[in-house]
Amino acid sequence: LFALFCIVLLAPSAVLSGRKTIPVIKDAVFSLERNYSDFTSLPEVTLHNKGRTGKTFELFSTLTDTDGKVIRSARTRLSAPAGGKTTAVPFPGESKIRGQVVLFRTDVRGTDGSTHLSGIFGESKPVPRNSANVFGMNVHTSWFDPDVQWELLRMLKAAGLTTVREDTSFRDPEDKKGI
Repeated sequence: LFALFCIVLLAPSAVLSGRKTIPVIKDAVFSLERNYSDFTSLPEVTLHNKGRTGKTFELFSTLTDTDGKVIRSARTRLSAPAGGKTTAVPFPGESKIRGQVVLFRTDVRGTDGSTHLSGIFGESKPVPRNSANVFGMNVHTSWFDPDVQWELLRMLKAAGLTTVREDTSFRDPEDKKGI
């Protein structure tokens, strides 16, 4: 019952957050380049500059653990010439997250505005058979920013759920477009 209460409290924030943020600042489009076969690999941030002049942005990146504590932070510059593309490694020298799951977030700031990118990375722990409880649930949040997904999963954990499956392949049979 408490888990349902937590979900009801989260629903308004999910609606206010809306669907995924489009990381664009005027003519600059940002993306996370990630290895989809290895979620322990940290991403790179790519800038596609579609403008007619060069662009420079500052990246403020953090890794947050499941308790909400920022465990690493870094500051990086990202520049691309007019019509160019460039990639930055937000955490140089650190390429993998082992033994834990983290929220990766990069705030991008430039003279024309700001945006952010985020993702969930790391290595989940197997749930031993004797610690899995009957209060597990399927969670389908793939159309929201990872920031919103992260908060939902933290609320479910606080409610006592030890088993959460986020399966994006499960869809409503009436949903023909997969959204």
